[in-house]
Amino acid sequence: MRQSWQDNVSVIDFADRLGLQKGVGAYVYHTVPVAIYAWYRHFGDFRTTMESVIECGGDTDTVATIAGALAGASSGVTSIPPEWIDGIFDAPLNVALLQKVAQRLSRLAQTGQSPGRVSWFWPMALPRNLFFLFVVLCHGFRRLLPPY
Repeated sequence: MRQSWQDNVSVIDFADRLGLQKGVGAYVYHTVPVAIYAWYRHFGDFRTTMESVIECGGDTDTVATIAGALAGASSGVTSIPPEWIDGIFDAPLNVALLQKVAQRLSRLAQTGQSPGRVSWFWPMALPRNLFFLFVVLCHGFRRLLPPY
């Protein structure tokens, strides 16, 4: 990682140096170094951090989750492109609920005392999860058919 930083290589070239030309796998020794390198290389630029890890291909959701957590924690919610936040729709979880959780975690970190639970409409989780189970099963069974 140090040598790649000194050589000023891009994130995708760093992944290539790790032997990940076909994409970053879910293996911790692949995902974590690529995520950390992207975060450090594009420190303070959330969008570029995320785009650079997604460009590497492979298990992009895992790598982007790690890199996004680092980038978001270090540069704050205001660094996240608003159009990315506005596009979030995942009932019963939503942006307002996530903001409440973040505010309470911030208060906990500052005061050391728990500000209490965040309430949300948890019964909605069951139909949501059943819907996603249906989608995943349909996708899985579709993969059993040709041309796969």
